[in-house]
Amino acid sequence: MAAGSGMKLNEAVANGGWLERHGGRLSALSNLCVVVLCLVACAVFTLRWSEKQGSSSDPQGMGALGRSIATQFPHNERTVLLAISAQCRICATEAALYRSIETKYRSRSELGFVYLMPDIAEAGQKFLSSNGLSGASYFSLDPRRLGMDVPAVAVVDRQGIVRFLAKGALGAARKTDLERMLSKSEGR
Repeated sequence: MAAGSGMKLNEAVANGGWLERHGGRLSALSNLCVVVLCLVACAVFTLRWSEKQGSSSDPQGMGALGRSIATQFPHNERTVLLAISAQCRICATEAALYRSIETKYRSRSELGFVYLMPDIAEAGQKFLSSNGLSGASYFSLDPRRLGMDVPAVAVVDRQGIVRFLAKGALGAARKTDLERMLSKSEGR
């Protein structure tokens, strides 16, 4: 008897049962749920990622880096951060520019030069010396962990505010902006 009633149930489902009548809608509804869940997951990921990168007014996350540099080098009116790598072809090309900037402004006591390099200390020091870069400080630290790409140049003032940031090779306009930033004194 139980087997017979099971057959009637299967026949009812097969012959226009509820699932057959609503299966298309259920499939569309399940697809919609999957899309909504994917959008929610993307939104959560984006929000968490942007929190790690910094606030919307500080999209590069440079504020914390600027405050840290200002704390570590309080005697500098401005600190020039040069994020470079011995493995970077653009960095090797830009080294001549960095050397000329460092040479031109090294005598100004209110300016400090800091190199951030992801390379091991020995390779980083070798790269700096072979390119004539001395800098006041050298940190074997991946600049990307601080929100900077390689190569990049940033100028941070005494209050920890990033006054200049350029990523990649400096074009003529950005070189002029950097020169202007370094040539003026903090109070002007």
